[in-house]
Amino acid sequence: MGGEALWPHAGSWGVHGGEAPRVLAYGWTMFAVELSFSDHPARLELRPHHRELLTALHEAGELLDGGPFLDGSGAVLLLTTTRGRVDEVLAADPYYSAEGVSVVSIRELTSLFGN
Repeated sequence: MGGEALWPHAGSWGVHGGEAPRVLAYGWTMFAVELSFSDHPARLELRPHHRELLTALHEAGELLDGGPFLDGSGAVLLLTTTRGRVDEVLAADPYYSAEGVSVVSIRELTSLFGN
């Protein structure tokens, strides 16, 4: 399962001169996805592929940022896309349904300062 099939929007930002759009002003919708982790080995086995998929999302301009908590208990992702697309991303990556990973919350927020 390659990144191209999972992330059809990658590289499709022609209206922005080929670069991923940046959050420029107040009003852009974003979603914060909070994850919780356990020590189950299935999560660790899937992590390298998961991080490749996150890189593709970032390059496509859909993942603004994200990363694990310092204590290793979970992570947060900030996505600049629609709720429907967030659901697609979560469904397409087996990491999110693996033993040891729980999606704690998906919360919509609006950018106050932009990027």
